[in-house]
Order: sequence, then structure tokens, then C-alpha cells
Amino acid sequence: CGDQKLFQNLYQAYEEFKEMHHKIDFDDMLIYAYETMQNNPSCLNWLRSRYRYIQVDEYQDTNFLQRDIIYLLAGENPNLAVVGDDDQSIYGFRGAKPEVMLAFQKDFPQAEVIYMSTNYRSESMIIEKAGELIKRNSKRFLKDFVGFKAGEGKVEIAVTENRAYEVDEVMGRIKHLINDGTD
Repeated sequence: CGDQKLFQNLYQAYEEFKEMHHKIDFDDMLIYAYETMQNNPSCLNWLRSRYRYIQVDEYQDTNFLQRDIIYLLAGENPNLAVVGDDDQSIYGFRGAKPEVMLAFQKDFPQAEVIYMSTNYRSESMIIEKAGELIKRNSKRFLKDFVGFKAGEGKVEIAVTENRAYEVDEVMGRIKHLINDGTD
């Protein structure tokens, strides 16, 4: 939002609306959960005794506060398993940081890391081209990409000026394929 005053007014109205209607949003849930566990030891101990084993899926889409909640819940001797693909983080708009996943082994040096590099969905050329693009990202685990499916697949490359043009290009191609009878 280019207009800071407008943003501040919208934000203030949003917060007042939530309070007036006794509503919370995603951020509030995280903050309240963390504060409750942090400030209420009996609640935290009850949660730890109830959830002795924790598994987190899509860990690449975890933000720092979610990480802190998970670590707080896990406690000193955690039975904690996280699963994710650092190359597939999509919730940056919600504060997700792949760095959380990348630092997991530093935070838990005794953790065993298992790389699952085989892709069972796409054909080999698609995997190869996607791998070439993904490997340009410097903040990631180094891993190989292996395609399981036989066949080449088809890759089309489009260079666009910006993200809006990219969306228009992809949508145009999809419409064209649909009009040509592609399911």
C-alpha cells in the first residue's frame, strides 16, 4: 500500500472490528497460543504430557513464531519430526521462512535428516528443467532431483517483464489449451 495513512486507518478499523465482534485471525491465534504456553506453566506442562510426540508437515511453510510454539511444546527432550521441502515454500505472505527448516538440524543436532529426492508425479525432462531452475536458489538444501515416471514430458519457457505479465501469460496458455480440447 503506497498510502501509509490509508493503511494505518484500515489496520486500526480491522483491529477494532475484531475486538468488537470477539474475533481473532491467524496471527492472533499464534500469538495467543505462544503467550499462553509461555505465561502458564501448568498449561504448557499439560500440553507437553498430552502431546509427547510431535510431527509437523509442510515445515518449509513455518514462520518464526510457529517454530517457537513447536519448540516450546516439544520441550527439552523432544520427540519431534518435521517433514517438508525447502524448495516448495509458498506462504511467504504469511511470514513463512524456509530458513526455519534450514536451521532445524542446527537447533536439533541429534536429528536424522532423510532426503527424498525422487519425484513420482512428473516425467524426467520436467524434473530436469525444474531442477535447473531451483538450483539457482542459494538458500536451500543441496539435493538431487530424480524422476520416477518414464517419458520426457513437455516444458515451455516464457520470459515476462514482471509477475503480472507472467500470470497473464500462464492464464492465456491455459485458456488456449482448454479451447483446443485439452482436459
